[in-house]
Amino acid sequence: MHNNIKLNIGILANGSLKKDLKNAIALFIVEMKKGNRLTQLPTATDNIVRKTQSLSMTTKKYRHANIVDVFESNKIGPETIHQVTAYFENGRDPFVGLDKYYLQKKFVEKNFQYVHPIEVKIGERLT
Repeated sequence: MHNNIKLNIGILANGSLKKDLKNAIALFIVEMKKGNRLTQLPTATDNIVRKTQSLSMTTKKYRHANIVDVFESNKIGPETIHQVTAYFENGRDPFVGLDKYYLQKKFVEKNFQYVHPIEVKIGERLT
């Protein structure tokens, strides 16, 4: 009976869910920059994003191992386990396209209500 289970493991292929995830990650980056005053330090931001990206991938591997353990302990067939393993191995890194400062800025400008900064010299008035 378990061998006949068909999994919908392509859930992130759905454009809406993919976009929601990308928006959530972009918002995380924006809030992290704002909260830590990193707006002028792309290198620091890039380093934090890389560390978070690494943590995300490690967590993904851990979740995969746990799922396989549960499937094996419940005698779910190897075909299903293979499908799940393929999903985890082929799954895209959600930080792709947001892992560099210029990509983050481009994405935020395109997808959020971004207000471009203006330069004002001290001692002068805005007109």
